[in-house]
Amino acid sequence: MNMAGVSGYASYRAEVYRCNEPVTMVPDGAYTGMRANVVQYYDEINKKRGAQWEASRLITIADNLPASNAYSILRTGSKPVDLKARAFGYTGLGVIGRIYEGPTYSGGTADPWYNMNTQYIGQQPEAQLLTGFTLTALGTKCGADIIAIGPISNQSRGSVVHEYARNRILPKPNTAYLLEIASIDPASQQVSARVEMYEGGLDWPFPI
Repeated sequence: MNMAGVSGYASYRAEVYRCNEPVTMVPDGAYTGMRANVVQYYDEINKKRGAQWEASRLITIADNLPASNAYSILRTGSKPVDLKARAFGYTGLGVIGRIYEGPTYSGGTADPWYNMNTQYIGQQPEAQLLTGFTLTALGTKCGADIIAIGPISNQSRGSVVHEYARNRILPKPNTAYLLEIASIDPASQQVSARVEMYEGGLDWPFPI
């Protein structure tokens, strides 16, 4: 800041505002209504950068008894995970989705993730999505129930896939989270389950 030629004051104060981008990237007139900035949401940026992943499966749940519940485990790696969404569709009366931190389990097989950018076909994130494990304790419940219910008439029942519980932050490294799907239908129903997640640094809030 050049103060040459400025006089007549006992003191001066300069204010500095923090910005992640150089000021030259803001087009002239942007703050006077004469120009516009282009906005991209995190969802679009994450996919372009190859940092957003998806997985899905089709399962049959026999009844509404706890022994028939379906489970998978999302285990984080060294990076934070933003569980962007859980999505459910079903052919019966509905399902309840739950999430727990720190379940006790043994074994398991890693299901594949699919990157939302086809440039990264075949690559996998650090976070693992496990199925086929032996579960001995649920862990600590860390989210509200997802209650997905549909019509119950003979003419119409079930639901197409809908997304629920967006942006659940899982910041702890090397931590297991149990994803539970329970049926509320006493009869057998098919359930479509899908998860989408971002893996990487969280840029907000800034570290203090």
